[in-house]
Amino acid sequence: MKKLASVLLSVGLVASMLTGCLSTGSSSKDTQAPAADTQASGETTGSDEIDYNASFELRLMTSLTGDVRSGLIDDAIAIFNEKWPNVKIVNETTGDYSQKFKLSFSSGDGYEIVYVDDLNQQTLMEGNYLMDITEDIKARGWLDNTIEGTIEFNNLRTPGKLYSAAFLMAPVVVYYNKDIFTELGVEIPKTIDEFEEILQKATDAGYIGTECGGDAYHQILWAVEGMVLNGAPKDEVDKWYYGEESTENVKNAFVTAYEHIQKWYENGYFRENFEGTKIDDIPTLFSQGKTAMTLGGDWDLGNYNASGLNVGAFVFPGFDANENPYIVNATDGAWALNADLNPTEKEAALDFIDIFYQDEYVKKWYENGFTLATLTDVSGIETTQLQKDIAEATKDTKMGFYLDNVKSGYLDYLIKETQLMIQGKYTPEQLVDSLEAEWNNK
Repeated sequence: MKKLASVLLSVGLVASMLTGCLSTGSSSKDTQAPAADTQASGETTGSDEIDYNASFELRLMTSLTGDVRSGLIDDAIAIFNEKWPNVKIVNETTGDYSQKFKLSFSSGDGYEIVYVDDLNQQTLMEGNYLMDITEDIKARGWLDNTIEGTIEFNNLRTPGKLYSAAFLMAPVVVYYNKDIFTELGVEIPKTIDEFEEILQKATDAGYIGTECGGDAYHQILWAVEGMVLNGAPKDEVDKWYYGEESTENVKNAFVTAYEHIQKWYENGYFRENFEGTKIDDIPTLFSQGKTAMTLGGDWDLGNYNASGLNVGAFVFPGFDANENPYIVNATDGAWALNADLNPTEKEAALDFIDIFYQDEYVKKWYENGFTLATLTDVSGIETTQLQKDIAEATKDTKMGFYLDNVKSGYLDYLIKETQLMIQGKYTPEQLVDSLEAEWNNK
């Protein structure tokens, strides 16, 4: 974790420099700052302004879907109501949370508390919808209680100002069937070439090499992003991610990555007719015992633990066995507040977020398989072997971005264009030319 922290901090410093150019023109930083400063100038959290007996409602919208995460949010609400018994927190989280963010705030009825990734944060900030909580984050000790650089990650485009506070990390790993690996006589791959050799051996033996959800193509896209992160200089990937420059090295890395994906498809490594598979069904399909491996996040760990199979995890490899790879991993999301909260509402909302930095509560997330951004000591907590595998596999990796967060709408474009390549309507070069055109469409 400390190694990841130092890497993320260095990425943060680089990205802060890279994004200097974003402070000109009509960037979100320029449009956000005046509104945030106005909000901050009136902030007072003294007891003479805070009514702890007030009755009101705080609506919550997050990406934290699923029974486990919803249950943990309910636990936080119960803790919150011990201090704020008359405040009702309503968790309105749904699967289409990104769309709900945009619709609610643009209509003037934005949620009071939101859990946003980097892209959603920038989208909301374009409308001055988020509150500057820099001093609150510092005063409540959240910076000191999180892995160095994680709170800064979502805020790299607004140097010196913090509009959100991170809570979880989101590493993508490769889940694999250990029994199939033993049968095939293979070990955890250290390079892309070795990874593809296992895909071929598994397919030749009658297994499904790897799963992919055809409704989202995330497994393919995470593989592409991993190959790009390890196939181009990281500083050039940073420039691409922050919209500053698209270099030949980055474009060539995308072409190479999609050439690999095209080979996977042509060689039959995916489930037949995988395009009709939903991403949420991947753990269930994997649990049938006919799949060698698949990419997924730690949010799926519980499903793989419950599969009844001998499941392990390793990181998606790079191209050089002698180097620790960059992996698709960044802050899972961060807590942010509606800019229009009054002092009492703001204090209540901050108290709710503060629960996610309290060690005894945070341990519940770790116990359920999630990767923490907080510095909570979890050494004495018993975990499953699979969770230990993930922790061991990711401890020496280097932090990379979810590259589909480069701009609003880019993920949908990636999915559509990748589908066209799979259907034979694009070559990898033509696909990357199309992605480049969209990247340049500011």
